[in-house]
Parts: sequence; structure tokens; C-alpha cells
Amino acid sequence: MLKDLFQDLLYRLSQPLIRLLIALRVTPDVLTLLGLLANGWAAWCLIHAAGKGFPAAYAGLAQFGGLVLLGGFFDILDGRVARVSGAASPAGALLDSVLDRYAELVMFMGIGWAAYSLDQPRTLLAAYLAMVFSIMVSYTRARTEGLGQTGSFGLFQRPERLVLISLAALVCGLLGFRAKGDALLWQRILEPALWIVVSGAGFTAFQRLYRGYQTLRKTGS
Repeated sequence: MLKDLFQDLLYRLSQPLIRLLIALRVTPDVLTLLGLLANGWAAWCLIHAAGKGFPAAYAGLAQFGGLVLLGGFFDILDGRVARVSGAASPAGALLDSVLDRYAELVMFMGIGWAAYSLDQPRTLLAAYLAMVFSIMVSYTRARTEGLGQTGSFGLFQRPERLVLISLAALVCGLLGFRAKGDALLWQRILEPALWIVVSGAGFTAFQRLYRGYQTLRKTGS
């Protein structure tokens, strides 16, 4: 839903950059890899800062949020560059899909590791469940489409999850660092955002399973 609402605007705004990347012969696969690296860097910044406790963890959380957004921007660019340049291919689509999954796993792993370091067990649990349900959303789509049916629907797809987590991390990190606070803002902003992802991704995974199952039963596939 979020992707459908904003992708046209993002594509128009990024057209000059897309043309520049094509002129520089930057391949879609390179952009896909940069998206994964941005998420890995985000996780490292958060984990490193969380090892120092609060309020340093908030500075790392703000960096984390910004880098996750950057990774999401690379994810938008790779597909657009592939289509505009005529470089789209099944191999590139496979690489993009798999590395996107790794990027999301790394994102939640970074939050979970930081939560463990900061003695925030509820955040650790929420990060773990968000990771599980997010992967199930993607897996259910892949399995349904592998059986010949459409599986790309639902409220909490990857763009929604990425934007919610990154913005919550940015807001929480900036407010917490400026206030030089303890765990209060972490528990009031980041943790609820994770539980929203848990609920939304869990519902979307079930929705895809139910609709896919009903469709396959009717078609006899």
C-alpha cells in the first residue's frame, strides 16, 4: 500500500539520479548490494552504541534509522535502474529478493542485539517476533507465486515495515540523545513500533496464507 501510494513520486524525484547512475554504468546488482551494506552498517552502529548504555544508545539508534532509510532508497533505485536501462533479468530479480531478506534480518538482528545489551527483554522479544513474521510474509508470497497464484497483497509489506521502524528509530534516537535520557523513550517509541510490526506482519502473513489457500483450492492447483 505504501509503495503504491508513494512510488510514482519517488520515481519522479529520483529520475535525475537514475539517469546519472545509468550514465556512470552503476549496475542494479551494485545498488542491491549497497542496500544490504547500509543495513549492516546500521546494525553495527546501533550495536556498538548500545554497548555503552544510555544515552549513547540513542545516538546509535538515530544513525540506525537514517541508514535503514538509505538502504531502502537503494532498494528503490536498483529496480528502477534495471527497468530504465533494460538490465532487468531473472538473475537480478533473484539477487534483489534474497538480499532484501538478508537486509531485513540484519535490521531486526541489530535491534535485538542492542536490546539484549541494554537489558530490554520486551524489545528483544518484539524484534525476534517481528523478524519471524516479516520473513513469513515474504515466504508466503514466494510459495504462493511459485504455485502459480498472486501473493503480493496485504497491509504490512516490506516498505511499510521499513519506513515504520526507521522513522521510529530516528525520532526515538534524536529525542533520547538530546534529552540525554534513560530507557523511557526507547520503551515508549521504538518498542511500540516493533509491536505494531509484529501485529501487522503477523496478520499479513495469515491473510496471504488464507487467501492463497482458498484460491488454490478453487483452481485445483
